[in-house]
Amino acid sequence: MLGTLLKTPAMDAYGQMAFDETLLEAPEGEPLVLRFYEWPGGPREPERPHSATFGLLQAYEEAVRGLHARGLAVTFPVVRRPTGGGLVIHDRALPVSLIFPWRQLASPSLVYKDMHRGIHLGLKSIGVASRLWSPGAAVQARVADCFGEPSPMEEDMLDFGYDV
Repeated sequence: MLGTLLKTPAMDAYGQMAFDETLLEAPEGEPLVLRFYEWPGGPREPERPHSATFGLLQAYEEAVRGLHARGLAVTFPVVRRPTGGGLVIHDRALPVSLIFPWRQLASPSLVYKDMHRGIHLGLKSIGVASRLWSPGAAVQARVADCFGEPSPMEEDMLDFGYDV
């Protein structure tokens, strides 16, 4: 499958999520798009992230509770993503989005696993250190609805877990 590689300029969370929504609304049959982006002001420490995003079917209040549970005061934008998944805190990690023809794929968990592995190997090939988190047996045994909660590959990860 052919695709497009984009590096977009620094924008706040509202702009980044709007950009992703625009890509998602492209006509059916568009190729995949891998987009790297950045936040204004560069990386931040976990105590002062740029923003947090939460999945399409989550409630804002649930996202805020999740941030408070992690010891974070909400002094940054908390923005809904146009896709599913759980709470993502955007701080030191490499922000990336991948838009692809979801309906042609069979298993969300395999998509996430292959996507994470591909990004990891791509970063490794250009000399960038990265790490992959692997779920324990208890997490693997649980069936996760990727639109209502994170997939096993996303749990306890922030921005895919790539520290660069």
